[in-house]
Amino acid sequence: MLRRDEEILIHSPGHDEAFIDRLVPALLAIWGDTVSVGGDPRTRDIESVIRSAKENFVASLGASGFHIFGRDKQRISIGLNTAERMVRRVPTGQMFSRISIGMVGLKDPALASRLLITTSELADAWFGYYTPEPSGFLLAVRLGAYGADDVHLIRASKKYARLRASDLPKLSAFTHTDWPNPRIPIRLGWLNYWSSSTCTELGFPNRDGDAELFAHSQRTEKGALVLQLTPEPLDLSLNYHVEATERAYKRFWQIGQ
Repeated sequence: MLRRDEEILIHSPGHDEAFIDRLVPALLAIWGDTVSVGGDPRTRDIESVIRSAKENFVASLGASGFHIFGRDKQRISIGLNTAERMVRRVPTGQMFSRISIGMVGLKDPALASRLLITTSELADAWFGYYTPEPSGFLLAVRLGAYGADDVHLIRASKKYARLRASDLPKLSAFTHTDWPNPRIPIRLGWLNYWSSSTCTELGFPNRDGDAELFAHSQRTEKGALVLQLTPEPLDLSLNYHVEATERAYKRFWQIGQ
C-alpha cells in the first residue's frame, strides 16, 4: 500500500507560458530525449512539445503538463500550475506557481536532486523539496496531511514505532488556503531548495547553532542553499532519521505554520 511514485514540488513567482520554452530543454539536458505531451510517447519533436504545452497552459488559464519518457516505462511527469483559481494567494494578491515533477518508475535520489536544483534555479523559485518514498507519504501522514485510514498505516507497523512516537508538529499548511508569506516553505523534505530570501526568512544559517545542518548544505549558482536532512535518503524506519527530522522542525518552527 505504501508504493508511490516519487515527487518533487517547487513554489516560485507566477510564470507565463514563455517559461515552458526554457523548462523543456533544461529537463531534456538532464534526462532523456524522448518527449511527449499528454502521454503519447510517439511525439519526439521538441518544438511540438513546447508548442503543445504552451497551448495547454493558455487554454487552461495557467495549467499545463507533459512527459519525458525513458526506458522500461520510466518517465518524468511535469505539471505547471499558475492558475488563479487553483493556487494559494498572499495578502498582496501576488500570484505564484506550483511546479510538480513526478518520477514514475524511478527511484533515483541523485536524479531527483538535479531536477530539483535545475528547475528551481530556472524558475527563480522561493523553495522546493523532495523526499523519497515511502518516507514522503509517511511523513506527510504524520504531519497531518491525510486522514485516519492513512494514519493506520503507521500505527499498524512496528518498524515505524519511533515515527509514531515522534514530537513532530501538525502543519496548518495542510488545512488553510491563504499563505501569508510565500517565501516560507510549507514543509520540509529530505532535500530542500531554499532561495536566499527564504534563508533570510528562516534565519539560516545561524553561525552559532547551525553548523551540523550547514555541513549538509550546498550553495547553488544563484546563491540558494540546498539542505539535506540526512547523509543517506530519508528512511523513517531508522530512529536517527526520525530524530534528525524532529530537530529540523524544531529549528525551522516557521515551516508549515
